[in-house]
Amino acid sequence: MISGEQWGGQDVGGLMGFTVPNTGSSVRGYAFSMNTFATAMPMVPLVRYEDRYSRAIGKWMLNAANAARLFYADEHTPENQSSEFWLGDPNNVIAYEGLRHHWFESFDSEELFAGGDPLVSEWGPINTDFSIYGSAVTGVFGSIIKTTNVEKILQLDLLATDFYHDAAYPTYLYYNPLGTSESVQIDLGSGQFDLYDAVSNSFLFRNLTGQVAFTIASDKAVQLVLAPAGGVATTEGSKLLVDGVVIDYNVPYADFDGNGIVDGLDLQIWEGAYGLTVAGDADGDGDSDGQDFLVWQRQLQAAAPIAAAVPEPKSLVAALLALTAVLSAGRILRQLISPALIVKNDLGVSRAPIRGISVACEMVSQTAPFPGRQTILHNRMLFKA
Repeated sequence: MISGEQWGGQDVGGLMGFTVPNTGSSVRGYAFSMNTFATAMPMVPLVRYEDRYSRAIGKWMLNAANAARLFYADEHTPENQSSEFWLGDPNNVIAYEGLRHHWFESFDSEELFAGGDPLVSEWGPINTDFSIYGSAVTGVFGSIIKTTNVEKILQLDLLATDFYHDAAYPTYLYYNPLGTSESVQIDLGSGQFDLYDAVSNSFLFRNLTGQVAFTIASDKAVQLVLAPAGGVATTEGSKLLVDGVVIDYNVPYADFDGNGIVDGLDLQIWEGAYGLTVAGDADGDGDSDGQDFLVWQRQLQAAAPIAAAVPEPKSLVAALLALTAVLSAGRILRQLISPALIVKNDLGVSRAPIRGISVACEMVSQTAPFPGRQTILHNRMLFKA
């Protein structure tokens, strides 16, 4: 992935490709249209199953959607592209194979050049660098991305390319790159819904219909699930379900030993991990602290007997038990925070294994220019000034 780069004065962060050190003063780079469009297919729906990546992937998609317009001929002057002579695509819906930056020694002056391998390598039945195989998957972006009432905040459909998902309610990812909190609108139609955020693990609103608005804090993400109003909420381990359909795969869960129940053994694990390791981390924030104890206390199946035999640290546990007595029984702590949309784990640079995939997400420029006019031509999804 190209990270935080500018080629020819244009942000290219988020495009899929690679860079290598140059023998001169500049980095050499090559970004590809097919790789960029196709990568969104598995990466975007991934966040439903691991919401810690919501911010990173939302930010990446914002940058990739902005920079992907540079794969098209009408974004370049004739001298900065290889196949300006071909007149077979008057609407500019076929993307170039890639973008080069100081790639070939013989073209070392290239700051940003739209082209590909066919002309340089002298292969292909048509002597252009336009890419049918790359353009064929622009529909991935088209199926996932919609604009919102706030410029630079996109709505990403998390089900659009999750082709084999189980039963699911409409789920959308939003990321706010702006320096202020923003109110984003969504049209619920004539149905009635409870709006749940899988990042903050909380219901934002209940029993809504029609046009509604919700707030996203600066540099944060919201994963919005449209659950049926009045549905029955249940849990299965770390999963939260409404009417038997999963709306959150990662709710706080205090079964630290993995035996399927929350009991005194889990409290012992939390005590040993307190302030030291993540073994007692119930809420996924990367540490073992008092909030994790509160999760355990709420989920304890036999609270009275086990609370009477609390081991060390006695003073800390006693204080926490006194605190939880004041709280409303059964209420999740994050719901007390209110819909301020505080993320569960605000990752910076993240590289971690998920289901066999090593994900490097936080690799995009901080604020890419993102024009407001949306143009969709045939199978093309891009954003143009």
